[in-house]
Amino acid sequence: MEAQVALTMPILPGTDGVEKMSKSLDNYIGISEPPQEMFGKTMSIPDSLILDYFTLATDVRGEELAEVTRDVAARPYDMKRRLARAIVALYHGAQEAAGAEEEFVRRFKPAKGKDWTEQLPSEMPEASIRAGDPQVGVLALLTETGLAASRSEARRLIEQGGVVVDGQKITDWNAVVDLAVPVVVKVGKLKFARVSRA
Repeated sequence: MEAQVALTMPILPGTDGVEKMSKSLDNYIGISEPPQEMFGKTMSIPDSLILDYFTLATDVRGEELAEVTRDVAARPYDMKRRLARAIVALYHGAQEAAGAEEEFVRRFKPAKGKDWTEQLPSEMPEASIRAGDPQVGVLALLTETGLAASRSEARRLIEQGGVVVDGQKITDWNAVVDLAVPVVVKVGKLKFARVSRA
């Protein structure tokens, strides 16, 4: 048999820290995603993967990588921000990376005493639903705006504490939302929409 050459490389774990990164498993960071989304997804990875991501997903090498290796156990949050900056800069440039970091910190690390509205993204999609009555069930609100794919997914998101309307966490999937005026709906860490009646 003719001699064969085998090339092997490590598999990059997904953002869940369990399975390999895969679009079908929805645990991936897409290279064409917007900078803010790419930064946010990177910040969601388990601390145990920071060094793997630096090694496999960035061009950080040499003394800089040695510094990360030394500091990652003592300062995981700082190293994760550095990782997210490096990944975004690789695909979008340093300026976009700095902007994505600033937006992330503004939204997820607010100073004490700040209003919840100061955590909102600078740009947010608008959504509307057809409703004669301004009182709309939260399940209908989530599914009709596309913030949840189905009522069962909407219920799961609510039960996991992942749905916030105008700064208030929704804990009851039978809750009703008043759409007499537009409301800001947050689903998970990264999905936002300003919802009104059509």
